[in-house]
Amino acid sequence: LKVALFSTGDEVQAPGETLAPGHIFDSNRFTLMALIAGAGCEVMDLGIIPDDPAILRQQLAEAAADADLVLSSGGVSVGNADFIKQVLAELGQIAFWRIQMRPGRPLAFGQLGQTPF
Repeated sequence: LKVALFSTGDEVQAPGETLAPGHIFDSNRFTLMALIAGAGCEVMDLGIIPDDPAILRQQLAEAAADADLVLSSGGVSVGNADFIKQVLAELGQIAFWRIQMRPGRPLAFGQLGQTPF
């Protein structure tokens, strides 16, 4: 299986950079890449996508066309710049959002056309 993976958020920085005030390191994506590859899947690393609905829309559409699964880290909470839910609803459908678990409560699952997200 081919898995498209990305992190989202203007506050997310690549490891190895000097951390700017109010930013966090993009550790989830690297952990997920290792787990996905360890499961025998091909990883399409899309990097960090900024908090811009137009860019996110384009990246999700392209990822859904090229991958068997699209997986993201970030962007599904209730912040002003959390656009995943909005774009997912525009391009496909949301099956569920939020689960009763902490950490991990903001979680979205749905489909981009025929591709699970």
